[in-house]
Amino acid sequence: MKKRISIILTAVLLLLIGILPVYADAHPPRVVDECGILSEKELDELNALYDKISTGHNMDVALVIVDTVGSVSHQAFADDYYDHNGYGMGKNDDGILFLYAVEDEYTHITTHGSGIDVFTDSNQDSIFDKVNPKIKAGSYVDAFTDYANICDKLITKANSFNFFGSLIISVVIGFVAALIVTGVMKGKLKSVRSQAAAASYMKQGSLAITDSRDMFLYRQVTRTRKAQNNSGSSTHSSSSGRTHGGSGRSL
Repeated sequence: MKKRISIILTAVLLLLIGILPVYADAHPPRVVDECGILSEKELDELNALYDKISTGHNMDVALVIVDTVGSVSHQAFADDYYDHNGYGMGKNDDGILFLYAVEDEYTHITTHGSGIDVFTDSNQDSIFDKVNPKIKAGSYVDAFTDYANICDKLITKANSFNFFGSLIISVVIGFVAALIVTGVMKGKLKSVRSQAAAASYMKQGSLAITDSRDMFLYRQVTRTRKAQNNSGSSTHSSSSGRTHGGSGRSL
């Protein structure tokens, strides 16, 4: 009997050892609704959408809905919620979190890691412009779906830019390396010297010019591209000392 109990206890212990790491590594829900403005079905569908986008880009896209932030600032509340609840993916905890404080009628975005570079101040304004009017009208699902889709597009665009940027850098490095190699090869050619004119290749007195005139062949126009005002991201430190980007806007 004791042997059987010992076997059962061992099996239970092994099962718990296998389960505990799963719970330890569990990611917090990416859509949190503490006010109940979303139905259970809507919450599940939004979480599925946010999970798909986040895991697909390895960057957290999160949404938190609360009644009010109380006496703290919306910036501090959003930063601390992100830092202390396990949000962020990858070694730099990359991501973005959208906070909606219902009673305060205020929204705030906080970003961290590479999310700071992706979601610039200008891009945050674009999110507020699209999402806030729908929140104010009570179209919550549409608003939060738009937010997720905008994030998806911005992350995809940033990743594409990084890919082509790396490709251009690789081409430039290859070109410079080729110049160095050909320069070394050229330096070994001792018997050939460049000439500034063709006189060395002409027989003396063989060229007689009887008529000459100027002809307009083409013109060269130089255009300078007008600089675009693409703002970056404003940053600040959270209470835990981590660097965040972000901004807020009233409804």
